[in-house]
Amino acid sequence: MRLKLLMCTLVLIIGAALLNALPPTRAQEDPGATPGPIFGPLVVGLPFSDTFDTTAANWRGSGAWTIDSASAFEGFGWTVNTAQRETESTLEYNSMIDLGGTQGAQLRFRQKGSMPASDLAAVDLSLDGGNSWFMIDMQVGVQTDWALHVVDLAEYRGQVVRLRFRVFTGVQPAPTDPAPGTYHIDNVSIQYVMVPTVPDAPNFDAPGTLMGVHLIMHSPQYPLLDVVRRLRDAGLPMGTVKGTTGTEDLINQIAQISPDTVIVFRSLLVDGYGMYDCPLKENNPIEEARRWMDGVERHWQAVPADFYELMNECPLPVDWMNTFTVEAMRIANTRQRCMLVLNFGAGAPEIDDYTRYLPVYQYALQHECQPGRRHGIALHAYAADKQTLVSESGPYLGLRHRLYYERLAAVLPDAAQLPVYLTEVAPGDGSAPFTCEQITRDVIQYTEQLENDPYIKGFHLWTLGAGIPGQWLDVSPCLPMITDALLQYYG
Repeated sequence: MRLKLLMCTLVLIIGAALLNALPPTRAQEDPGATPGPIFGPLVVGLPFSDTFDTTAANWRGSGAWTIDSASAFEGFGWTVNTAQRETESTLEYNSMIDLGGTQGAQLRFRQKGSMPASDLAAVDLSLDGGNSWFMIDMQVGVQTDWALHVVDLAEYRGQVVRLRFRVFTGVQPAPTDPAPGTYHIDNVSIQYVMVPTVPDAPNFDAPGTLMGVHLIMHSPQYPLLDVVRRLRDAGLPMGTVKGTTGTEDLINQIAQISPDTVIVFRSLLVDGYGMYDCPLKENNPIEEARRWMDGVERHWQAVPADFYELMNECPLPVDWMNTFTVEAMRIANTRQRCMLVLNFGAGAPEIDDYTRYLPVYQYALQHECQPGRRHGIALHAYAADKQTLVSESGPYLGLRHRLYYERLAAVLPDAAQLPVYLTEVAPGDGSAPFTCEQITRDVIQYTEQLENDPYIKGFHLWTLGAGIPGQWLDVSPCLPMITDALLQYYG
């Protein structure tokens, strides 16, 4: 965040002066004051998100706070005109927010400002229902176009809090200082954050977007190839693309246009089986792994992918899957093919069962698939509910991987060194209709969330093409809007 500061020393002096000059809180005026009334729902949980587009009544603004659409990041947003000097303006969320849980949390919001160095923008919390407030974040003289601002809430984990934004305008600035302007906020969210217990040591990183796309047979080339070129030319290549049988030519075109894009491929065909997602658990797992790997090899040769998905959402016994997967990785290593393994569907497996797959992680950590590279993990994420965005589906669906890795960190901290790709991600159940505006917002919010999970290397937005008409959510028409938003997000 760029702050327009005269100099570091001056900022500290001004900040201290402003804090001393601020009007007293209610607790300072009357230590025995009782909390004010609670409006709206008594308590809301995490993840919490508010775009202000339809929820202005959930906030109480005082002083110079106003809501409008002309200056918002998108839709509606809250604005303070700082022309009125020596004034405190507060914007308070009407309900309490529960920061309970085993994970930390972060407050994230978009902000824009043109404030002189005598002005202060702050975030306050209350632990007693609004009776008294304390500041947890302070910015002096905010001078920035729209940018993401993040405030760590880990210290308040387990607390139920009230939240408010506060702007204090100081004395009239000198003629040589920036003139009073405005301060804006939009798209406020509070998300769970898992802080890794060990530093991330990725073995395969892409310099582009976290978002990629999922291709199916008959996925349209337009506007995909144009978008791939546009991102490449902007110095922000599409991070990853996943394709399945029937998309080989399109995948190879993308690889030529954007060499930095990570290619993931899954063959729907397995020689000797036909069109199969899963190996046969009735067979010996080692022998089955050998047959399966021989069955996909010819199809994998058609695409020089960075990773090959081993299977898809297979309900296999844990011990059988571990043995099968380890043998498949051993064979892949002899062929120098890197795979994404486990490949669980959304909501699976049970959270407390995930550490039972330690043998897969241990083998992958100890045996490289190529020099300097390791196999990775594939998971899926859907919101399930047909009206919910995946970024707003909570820790048990859209962010379920955090619960898995929280448990893994206790027994195998190095598990975070294996790359993880969310190879199917969609709002709703992947078939329900959503507008391009909703899908774009979902992509940006999910990108923001996943940036806190360094082992996540990318996600594939489901899907380009609808399959049988109306069968799946087709995001193809939304790609230009999503691309605009990504370029703005990454700045």
